[in-house]
Amino acid sequence: MSRIIGRGHARASDATAVRVQPCPLRRKQRQEALLQMNTRTLTIAAAIGALLANGNCDDLLISRLKKRKLQLKDEIAAVG
Repeated sequence: MSRIIGRGHARASDATAVRVQPCPLRRKQRQEALLQMNTRTLTIAAAIGALLANGNCDDLLISRLKKRKLQLKDEIAAVG
């Protein structure tokens, strides 16, 4: 994926536009961040499942965990 940088509102057809490739370091950092967020999401999902299977669960805690899981999914969508 590449971005176009130029004067004003550059278009792909502009002769003055310059293509810039994403930095490999940033790509690696983004992949690591996505992996960490995916791992956290799976961990939260497992915790929610364990609490529900236990039967002795706090509804407020489950609600908070579900909300955090959705926030992480939104972050993953924004980064990815």
